[in-house]
Amino acid sequence: MTSSIVVLTPVGSATEIFCSAVNPLRVIPWSRALKHEKIVEVLVLQDCQGARDAWGHLPLLIAAISPKLNSIPPERQMPSQPKPRLNLRIVLLAFAMFSAVATLANTFWVMFNIQKQELVESALDGNRAYATRIADALEGVLSSDLDRLKYSSTVVSTTFSNRQLLAVEARRLLEQDNSFNSVLVTDAAGIIVASAPERLQLNGKSLQGRQPLERRSAMISNAFQSITGNLVVFVSHPVFDANGQYLGLVGGTIRLEQQNTLRALMDLNRR
Repeated sequence: MTSSIVVLTPVGSATEIFCSAVNPLRVIPWSRALKHEKIVEVLVLQDCQGARDAWGHLPLLIAAISPKLNSIPPERQMPSQPKPRLNLRIVLLAFAMFSAVATLANTFWVMFNIQKQELVESALDGNRAYATRIADALEGVLSSDLDRLKYSSTVVSTTFSNRQLLAVEARRLLEQDNSFNSVLVTDAAGIIVASAPERLQLNGKSLQGRQPLERRSAMISNAFQSITGNLVVFVSHPVFDANGQYLGLVGGTIRLEQQNTLRALMDLNRR
């Protein structure tokens, strides 16, 4: 228990006001005095008519209490509250909590990166397998187209001077299946001498790309814009006579933006 000064007033509310106002002087009401074993002084405050009158007596109360407090020995005074200090236990606890949070965050970050890398690698493997499957399928289709043109080149080599038979062979190639969107036969100078379908009116025009004429070998061109304005790939095979003289070529166009065997294959393997 601590030493205190007890104040008695007729009005209880006034007592509480005094206790709040002069709290540093350790003034307590009489109702709480029984909880203290050591009472230095009991002051009786008379003529208190309420809280306003009690505040008027505050200077007198302070003047009466101050000498009493000064006379209290230090060992009997209320000890001051010690200031909290940072000790080793708190430091270690804070460090442990920080380490745990940092370790947890690092674990989540590592797991996130690992899973992200696995997802990327899985997507790349899937796309690589898909591209390989499409490439193999396209190679098979284009190789089959080259075989058809090779056979046709042996047919037209014996009747190359007959434009009507060349037109018949071009029409047969076009209608044989859905591989080509158009078929044409050119002479050694690159002039189209027969074509199908006839509605395109390609006869008499020059072949747009000169590379097949210069190479004089079976080839598949890169995609380019054709005479009719379509994005096409040109598959061609040279035509030689019995003496090995170069007569021209027979070729077919595959329109990449229209329906054909190649486009149907792409649609079939679409993911």
